[in-house]
Amino acid sequence: MVIYLGELRGSSSVGPYAHKKMFVRGPDRIENERRERERRVNMKKGYVYILKSIEKNRFYIGSTNNLEERLKRHKHGLVKATRPLLPVELKFFQEYGTFGIARKIELKLKKLKRKDYIENIIKDGLIKWGSSSVGPDAFE
Repeated sequence: MVIYLGELRGSSSVGPYAHKKMFVRGPDRIENERRERERRVNMKKGYVYILKSIEKNRFYIGSTNNLEERLKRHKHGLVKATRPLLPVELKFFQEYGTFGIARKIELKLKKLKRKDYIENIIKDGLIKWGSSSVGPDAFE
């Protein structure tokens, strides 16, 4: 469906935007576009990271596909979840083949809610699940 802004073509009184078309997208197209954006993001490398609040001695676990940019956002107070924890420092990060895998691991780590587990991950320098470390194929 195409909707014209302003008057219809051929009319003598046309508004400043009458020549532009506005395309209305249906719900199916919107959903397909969302899925395509999500697929493209999931194809990028992903990172799971752990931040520690210097003053409050609390941890924050997150995932991203652009670690450097995400850390800048945390440190400048642009992330609502970590703003009360400022200042924060990066204690740990681990790279994964896709963002989707990193996100699944982040959610599993957040469910643990145990400070000693997080401290062991930082100390070992590796996320371990059971007797093995969590690698890129662990959640596929």
